[in-house]
Amino acid sequence: MGTLNTELLVDKLGKLANSQQSIEGLSQWCMFYKKDIKKIIATWDVQFQKASPEKRLAFMYLANDLLQNGRKKATELTGEFFRVLPKAFKTMAKTSPQKDIDKIKRLVLLWKERQVYSPNATQQLLDALNDSTMASPTGRPAGGEPGGKRVKTGYGATVSTDAPEVAFAQSMVTNVSEVSKLEMASNRRLHALSGPCRANLEHDGNMAELKAAVNPLRSYADALTKELKARKLAVSSLKSLLEDQEKGLSGTEQKLQLSK
Repeated sequence: MGTLNTELLVDKLGKLANSQQSIEGLSQWCMFYKKDIKKIIATWDVQFQKASPEKRLAFMYLANDLLQNGRKKATELTGEFFRVLPKAFKTMAKTSPQKDIDKIKRLVLLWKERQVYSPNATQQLLDALNDSTMASPTGRPAGGEPGGKRVKTGYGATVSTDAPEVAFAQSMVTNVSEVSKLEMASNRRLHALSGPCRANLEHDGNMAELKAAVNPLRSYADALTKELKARKLAVSSLKSLLEDQEKGLSGTEQKLQLSK
């Protein structure tokens, strides 16, 4: 696998068309460099903000193709996209025609249905898409008042809840919470499975009894599959957060040494 050429990616994004062939072709090209998925999504974010309102829909369709077809190949993909999608959605809410916004809303609902993102995460994305109050370069919305709530950290500092880091942390908590819910659901399926299986399989039984035992087992397997997907998403989010904190730690240590 080669090294990602960022300039070439920028050029390809600039030529991206709102057609299935163009979107799927670039999506496959990006996945060839899946080890550089963070750079790819960061470049996508920058070029999305520079793109015309008419072209941003194609960028979203590219993100959709990557999320749905690439998340199993690059587990950190969903977490990285969640860092930039809220800001991108707010940009669209401010600049794009309603017909394009409606198309993106359908995409988000599809992500929820196919468990690309959890229900709480997709609701956060829909809220961002419904938010037409864009922050100005000074950090204030068009009306001039400070944008978003501010929360206090454990060290007395405050940070806006609109910050990508906060949105990502909220998504991570949502993912972990979703794991707990699905684990409970799996355990309920297991409990429901035990009785019928023992009753039907501890003697020879007939075909109808065996089928009755298979159905709860299939239900339990389905519940475990959902739990497994949620755990993978949670692990991906935690790994990404840990990596960012380690980079921040290294940078802060270097600054401290220089200040002495």
